[in-house]
Amino acid sequence: MVGLNHRTARLEIRERVAVEGRRLPETLRSLKAAEALDEVAVLSTCNRSEVYAVVGGPSLSDPGRLLAALSRPGPDSPPDFGPYLYKLEGLEAAAHLFRVAAGLDSLVLGESEVLGQVKAAYEAARRAGTAGPVLHALFQGALRAGSRARTETAIAASAVSVPYVSLSLARKVFDELAGKAALLIGTGDIGRVALRHLVEAGLGEIVAANRTLERAVSALAALGPEEDGERSRVRRRAVTLDRIPEVLGGVDVVLACSEAPDYVVRPEDIQAALRARRGRPLLLIDLGVPRQIDPALARREGVYLFDLDDLEAVVAANVEERRREALQVERIVQEEVERFDAWRRGRRAVPLIRRLRESAEAIRAEELGKVLDHLETATPRERELVAEFSRRLTRRLLDYPTVTLRELAVQPDGTPVADFIGRVLDGRAVRRRSQGPGPSGGGGS
Repeated sequence: MVGLNHRTARLEIRERVAVEGRRLPETLRSLKAAEALDEVAVLSTCNRSEVYAVVGGPSLSDPGRLLAALSRPGPDSPPDFGPYLYKLEGLEAAAHLFRVAAGLDSLVLGESEVLGQVKAAYEAARRAGTAGPVLHALFQGALRAGSRARTETAIAASAVSVPYVSLSLARKVFDELAGKAALLIGTGDIGRVALRHLVEAGLGEIVAANRTLERAVSALAALGPEEDGERSRVRRRAVTLDRIPEVLGGVDVVLACSEAPDYVVRPEDIQAALRARRGRPLLLIDLGVPRQIDPALARREGVYLFDLDDLEAVVAANVEERRREALQVERIVQEEVERFDAWRRGRRAVPLIRRLRESAEAIRAEELGKVLDHLETATPRERELVAEFSRRLTRRLLDYPTVTLRELAVQPDGTPVADFIGRVLDGRAVRRRSQGPGPSGGGGS
């Protein structure tokens, strides 16, 4: 696993390797081919970009190339990601992914959105044809760890999402959010979570903007009918991204969660809106990676702009309870790592068992041929009975060795035994005569 996250790289570095969903299939296939990887998956979220790869040969000499391959085209060449990346191999890579899925490595400890993102990363690799048996077992273990963390511990009971944390910033700018208007840009998974929090905050109006109008309408409809209970007081409407400039003058909070490759809110979009606001503050919260709001807007009077890096100070407060639960989650992660390790060790038996069966079948066929040569007067039925007897006898004789091989393979100390059996099957392990006389004084073997 090679990656970088919110702890190792600032936002302007992270956004260079963020891979939006529609670019992911092509990225996976080209990465697999260019780097000669057996299997590969990419986990790209607002706070991390990580490549999980199965390498058939030796370890990669330049792991930074994997991240550079994710880099979005731009006017300048990709930066040197070396100072920001981390690289893990074997069980350490598995443990890292399991901790990510369990919410232990998130900006908000215990947040739940990352579990869906891990699942989506695996599904994308599966559909692109770049995930095989190892990544399947790895990601299934991660999803189990994440699900167990949320059902067997209380780490998510008091956890909050990044959109929820962002609204705490809004409360610092506006004493009261009730009756305010918000523009939500992007109605994907994170955007729908943000919609729920915006409604619960008691805003008076929500405008959902999306590249396709139908998706924005669908996200608003998922909130339920407008006349339904508490949500009846929230006016809502859907617009396309090109209508953002005309909407800005009538909203107080802008929450950007889209995956657009370029800025969707620029200085020129906001000029008329600022004149119409007549001194009322405008809060811009950019949760996008890459960023969706031009950072230059932070210099405008009356505009408050926050991005993901600004949320870290807010998140740092009031996490002690979740930290205590995190100790229990670490235990779950360790159990799932051991389970994955047992599966991984068990795979060592597969080629040995195959070779054992192929060797036994070759001997059976050879000896059967000799027997049939001596049964010249046997009928076809009798010859088939002899052949079937040889097949059944071979299967019975292989049953116990096969089970034993599987059991040995999953043992932590089973590698020497498995290696010796491999040498036996290759004909490289031979009986050696002792150099001196045996216990009885004669030659021993």
